[in-house]
Amino acid sequence: MEGNNGARLSINAATFRQTNDPLDGVINYDWIYGNGPFQAISLAASEDVQVLTNSYAAQYGTSSSRTVKVTTRSGSTNLHGEAFAFVRPSGIQAAPPLSPFGLPNEREQWGGIIGGPLTSKTFYFLSY
Repeated sequence: MEGNNGARLSINAATFRQTNDPLDGVINYDWIYGNGPFQAISLAASEDVQVLTNSYAAQYGTSSSRTVKVTTRSGSTNLHGEAFAFVRPSGIQAAPPLSPFGLPNEREQWGGIIGGPLTSKTFYFLSY
């Protein structure tokens, strides 16, 4: 197995290594293993996601196949936040064919975001 293999996305018949994943305008590429974004963020923390696949500006020229551009949220003048939970219990799934017992396939994922003002011109945003 080689490094982080959770984000292998292939577009335009190119390999997953020919990609560009800018996060807030900064290159977010795993140069060591070369197979996906280096910094993963919560879906709740992303404000905008764009997938560029064909002719695009020279600033995205580090890719020959695709660019997935992600912009994160920021704080605002109002206090805001949200919490989320993804829970999949193992007991509600059917047993595999030809198996007398069910396989554990349990998953729990929890998180949240909060943002607001510190002063009149300074804001914060936290994501977990």
